This record gives sequence, C-alpha cells and structure tokens, in this order.
Amino acid sequence: TCQSLAFSSLFSLVKVLSRSDIDTCKRAELEEWLKQLIPVILVGLTNALDNFEEFRNNERHENKPFSVSNKNIIRSLRALTVLVKYENIESVLPLDDVETVFQKVSDSILMPILDVSQEDLNKIFVNEEKVPERMYFDMKASKVDGWSTLVSEACVFIESVCQLDALNQAHRDRIIKTLLVHISCEEADMISYDNNEMIKHRILASYLRSVEKLLLKESEGSIHGKEQIAKAMLSFSLSSMASYVNNGTNKEIKNSASGLLQTCLNTLTLNETEISALAEEAVKCGSYEAWEKLILHVGNGSIIHNSLDHLKVSLEDFTDSSRQLAALNSISYVSQQSSANTQSIIVPYMIEGVGAQIIRLLRVYGQNQVNGDKISSNHMVTCSTCVKIMMLSFQYLNSTNVTSDVSAETEMESGAFLAIVFEALVSVVLYNGLPNQNSSEKIGSDPQIGKLCAQTFVHIARSAPTVFRTSVGFLSAEDRGILELAVRTDMNGYAPPTRVKKKLNFKGFNRA
Repeated sequence: TCQSLAFSSLFSLVKVLSRSDIDTCKRAELEEWLKQLIPVILVGLTNALDNFEEFRNNERHENKPFSVSNKNIIRSLRALTVLVKYENIESVLPLDDVETVFQKVSDSILMPILDVSQEDLNKIFVNEEKVPERMYFDMKASKVDGWSTLVSEACVFIESVCQLDALNQAHRDRIIKTLLVHISCEEADMISYDNNEMIKHRILASYLRSVEKLLLKESEGSIHGKEQIAKAMLSFSLSSMASYVNNGTNKEIKNSASGLLQTCLNTLTLNETEISALAEEAVKCGSYEAWEKLILHVGNGSIIHNSLDHLKVSLEDFTDSSRQLAALNSISYVSQQSSANTQSIIVPYMIEGVGAQIIRLLRVYGQNQVNGDKISSNHMVTCSTCVKIMMLSFQYLNSTNVTSDVSAETEMESGAFLAIVFEALVSVVLYNGLPNQNSSEKIGSDPQIGKLCAQTFVHIARSAPTVFRTSVGFLSAEDRGILELAVRTDMNGYAPPTRVKKKLNFKGFNRA
C-alpha cells in the first residue's frame, strides 16, 4: 500500500541522511523527498487514531476485532520516532506538528488507559477554561491485537519528543503541562490499578522519564519554573520509590523515579538540613535506594546521623530478612561509593551507629539461629555483606591518614575493635567448618561461609600484622586456636588433611 511504501522509504532515507559522508546538495535533495513522505504518514496516523477513538467509544467493541488501525498506529509511531531522532528534524518537519502528534497520542491512547474519572479530571483542571472529557478503554474487554506493543511505541515516541533539542521553551511548557497533569492524577490517587496494571505502570514510568528529560533541558525562563517543577518532582519521585520499594513487578517505576530524583537533586539547591530530613523519611519508609542518593549527594556524611535510628530498626527486624538485607546493602554501597575524603566521615558514623547490629547479624545468620525459607536462602549473602562492611571499617582504621602517627593507645583501640569482629568470625567458623576439612554436621552449616571468615583473618594479618597480633591477644585460648587453624588452612589452600600411617616396629615382636 501507499503507507507501507512511505514507511519503508522514510526508514531508508533517515538511515542514509544519518551518515556523515553525505554532501550538502545530496542531503538537501534527500530531505526534499522526506518532506513529501511525512504528510502521508501524518495523515495515516491521524486516520488510525480517529478510528481508534471510534472503536474505543463503541459499546459493542468486544465483538469487533480491531487490528488494522492498531498496526497502522504502531508503524506510524515507529516512523515518527525515527524522524524525531534525526538531527535536522526542523528542516523536514515543523515542531508544531511534532507537538500536535504528542498531544494526540497522549490524549487518545495513554490517558484513556489510565482511566481517570470525569469528576477527578474536573479537579485537576479546576482553573482551566476547557476540561477534557473522560475517555476510558478497557483492554481486557477488547480484542485489540498487540496492546503492549502499542503502548510501548507510544511511550517511546513521547520520550523521544521530550529529548528533542530543537524544541523551544513554548513547546516544552505545553508538553510538560500535559505530563504533569497525568502525574498529578497518580499523585492524587485517582488511577485505579484493578485492571491493566502493568500497562498503567509502564505509562507512568514513561511519564517520569519524560519529565526528567525535559527538566534537563528546561531553562530558567519556563512559565512553570524550573525549580518549582524540580521541587514537585522531588517529592513525587521519593514517594514513588517508597510506594514501589517492595513490589518487584514495578521495578520500571522505581528505576524511573530514581533517575528523576537524581536530576531533581542536581537541579535544586537544598541545604543539608532539608536533605537530612528527606533522607530520614526515605530510610523510614524503607526506600533505601533513595536514601543512598540523598546521602551521597551531600558527600560529606554529615546527614547520616539522623538516619541511624531507623537503620537500627531495619537491621534488628528478624521477621523480615529482605528488609535487613536491603539496609545492609545500602550501608555497604554508601561506604564503598564514598570518596577517599568522605569515607573518613561516613565509616565512623556507621561503626558507631550500627556496628553492633551488623556484628549481631553476622553471628545470627552465620550460626543459622533464625528460621524461614527466605532467611535460609539469604544467610550466605547476609554474612558476606556483613563481612564486607567490617572490612571497610578495617580499611578506615588502617588507612594512612588515620594511622600515619599510630600511638600505643590507638593501636590498642583498633585491636579491641577487631577482637570483637574476630570473636564473631570465630563463632561462624566453628559453626560452619572449612572446605575439605572435617565437615560440620550442624543444621544449615556452609563451609563456604567459614572460608569467607578465614580469608578475612588472613587479609587482616597480612595488611596490618601488628594490629592483628594485638587483636588476637584479646581472644580466649579456644578462640585463638580456631583462628590459627582457619588461617593455616586458608594459607595451605584448603588441602584435605593427610592421614599418617603408623609403621610397625618389628623389633618389638619376640619369637615364641
């Protein structure tokens, strides 16, 4: 058909025009051809969307399979997405037409799927002269082919438009207004997720990514105000990350909200008190990824203190191993990502604030003192994360800027701290055993966990032998023996113990 030829021709032309070796005359000639194709695609998309609306509003649509217009919309959106990404789009397609298609796709496809009631729309558009009529389309009751593909292509198109450098401020203002209206519906809890849940989440995630792209390009002269938008989206992104933190099916929303949060933080100028309050609220809600971004955004560790009590609560919650592991992972991530300058501030806060809880977790999980399927599946990961955090603490104690002028008192303090860690590690080795040694028969024991502890002993012994010897001096004779066995076994490569055969002493036999 004419449209099929237009689609294939457009893809081919844009591909050729994207090459850097095209001379100016040839480029101008090809762009003229492209200008002739675009109206065909736009008319085809408009007709398909009109048919789509007519079909959607038909009460008996469930008996009428609808696929032709749907496929035309998908093909048209793919073609326009390719076109929008073309660097010289202004020379072939007016930006007003791009915005018109954007609004049409949003109003005809995406907004109806979100299913916002007319009453709620009136609340959102309370100060507007024209309030859009409520449109709804239940995908489950229809026989439309390729719903997921249609929505995905619509989302890719609107994100591509929002990333367009050629848009002027007037276009951006109108587009961001459309996006904010839809996001406001979600923020006001006007969207029901009783049906079409996954599709609605995909749309919302796309809106968040689109706002982020526009915010990166927004100028201070925006009628909505760049800082005003960023403040509103900061609050919404934090609440979204908290709402979907424990829902594995909504990772797309969580990831999109995470990216938007980072952009908002980079856009705004917030003082440490404001960020500290946000971080405290994030960790209180269990949104640890948001907490990480807020802590690292400040960079000097000064806002961690207010979050420590909430971290303790999470680490001490033995009814929810996932919550404990999430908190551990965040503590480990923040400590690792800290720069060399900030690590000396962040790590001490962690040691003082939650060090006891982390050591307790190592003991409890390392000795299988809790029950439950999730806990048994997490105990290796939990132990390794606890050990990682303890090793970061050791690196801080052993760092050049801290121990360059080591006194006997400082050495004793470091040794005393490591002795507490060693006692926990020894108890874990005793419970789990070591690979290729006499296997432990205790319930849930895992020699690989014992090996992890042994490797920790060896690393500290080689890195700071003086402090290591001081630490060992604090241990009981029994614990010291287990530690020495673990170190020797690790240094010997976990070779199985050899059995020495006794030789018979024939001289001891007398002939009768």
